Amino acid sequence: MIYYTIRNITELKNSGAIFLIVGITSLLSTQILINIAMVLGVFPVVGMPLPWMSYRGTAILADMISMALILNVRMRNF
Repeated sequence: MIYYTIRNITELKNSGAIFLIVGITSLLSTQILINIAMVLGVFPVVGMPLPWMSYRGTAILADMISMALILNVRMRNF
């Protein structure tokens, strides 16, 4: 997923779309890195689950909306 979004960033020409995708990618990447650090015991457990891997109520909806925004930007680019 992260590779896909970074590949999209390199193909975009609109700076607003680039900022949107960089922001969404950084949020999701941070969630993934914090969760992995918690599982390894590096960070204290704060209750942040891995995106798309566990049921989190409305947060799964926010993850899906953010991925839909990335796909929409990609579709509108070409």
